Amino acid sequence: TAGITSTAKYLTDMINTMQIVRSKITRILAIQYESINSATATSKELVKWSQTLLQLTACFHIKPGSGEESNMGSDDLKMIEGADEGKGEDQS
Repeated sequence: TAGITSTAKYLTDMINTMQIVRSKITRILAIQYESINSATATSKELVKWSQTLLQLTACFHIKPGSGEESNMGSDDLKMIEGADEGKGEDQS
């Protein structure tokens, strides 16, 4: 019976170790899942911002590398935001 007892203890230790490993893997999976969701949301926001910037660039005929974009200050950016909202309206 000593052999059975030591085998049972060995199996119990293995089961406990497997449960600990399972718990740690589950935590890692949860972290990965959250990271993927966060990265996806961030990517979607970046796409929206990129599309907005492309629309503004097209609207004001600013060509990348032309030097025009480097002369813009925060007041100009506010004006651009206002101009984009008032598209199609008479500004006079």
